[in-house]
Amino acid sequence: MKKYWWLFPFFSGILALVGILTPIATLYTYFSIWMWGLVFQRSSSNQIEFINDKVILITGISITIVVLAFSMILILTGYLYHRKYFENKNIGNLWIWCGGFILGGTIVSLISLDFYTYNGNFPYGIWSSLNPGFGAIGPIMGGTLAIGMGSFLSYSEAGRRGRTQNVVPLSEVAPKSICPFCGKKISLNASFCSKCGKSIENQDI
Repeated sequence: MKKYWWLFPFFSGILALVGILTPIATLYTYFSIWMWGLVFQRSSSNQIEFINDKVILITGISITIVVLAFSMILILTGYLYHRKYFENKNIGNLWIWCGGFILGGTIVSLISLDFYTYNGNFPYGIWSSLNPGFGAIGPIMGGTLAIGMGSFLSYSEAGRRGRTQNVVPLSEVAPKSICPFCGKKISLNASFCSKCGKSIENQDI
């Protein structure tokens, strides 16, 4: 099972990326709005524009950059973990932070859009009329999945068992003695000193 752990953060990042590219809120096929401020209204001219509220627009673009950055980190580190570049605790904590920023940013975006009205059509915010799209669901799923997998690796017993153990060289635990010529510590069964190179087979050490 351990060899598939990397897929969780990898697909967490994919879910968040797809969320950026799809509408965060929709009204069937007639009206759609994206996290980063794009607005599409199906009409005779199929109107496409950006949110006209500068504060909400800047908030949405900023959050999109954050979600994009941490999504890429999840994808990259998930692949590198698969290649055994990281230990469980270190990478687990990173995934928790990435998932937290993605999840928190998406929630802030959803809250900010509750104050947005499109040409006066949504006097109580968009959530009074629109439905959440995959632009809201994807990043929330991805962030939650990353936090869950990161917590599993960092704090669970299975994660601790899976950590790379420090390998102690045999030379560090083998019985030691002293070379009579240079004073270096050597193994009892050594024939030559690894420092001065002199034969110690017939020496009393």
